[in-house]
Amino acid sequence: MRVRVTERADDDILGILEFVGRDEWPPAERLLAELNAAVDSLQELPRRGFRPKGIPQPSVRAIRVRDWLVLYEVGKDVEVLRVVDGNRDLRQLPLR
Repeated sequence: MRVRVTERADDDILGILEFVGRDEWPPAERLLAELNAAVDSLQELPRRGFRPKGIPQPSVRAIRVRDWLVLYEVGKDVEVLRVVDGNRDLRQLPLR
């Protein structure tokens, strides 16, 4: 199954890396590698994630990477919608 990362999710990742790497870059590089591995794993196991509380769309799933949630939708392909703080209230989160 093909995995596509939206522009919004790319922007989320850049913001997270800037935050994590503000003092030193190596921790941000390690986090980026973990995020990339998690996203790549969706090619083989697209339904491995859980249904996140607060998001009404049943097709949206999430996987946790450290303190972050990778939110994605499974259809013909996998579309990574957002990458957000796992403690965030997802009820008001725009997905697209």
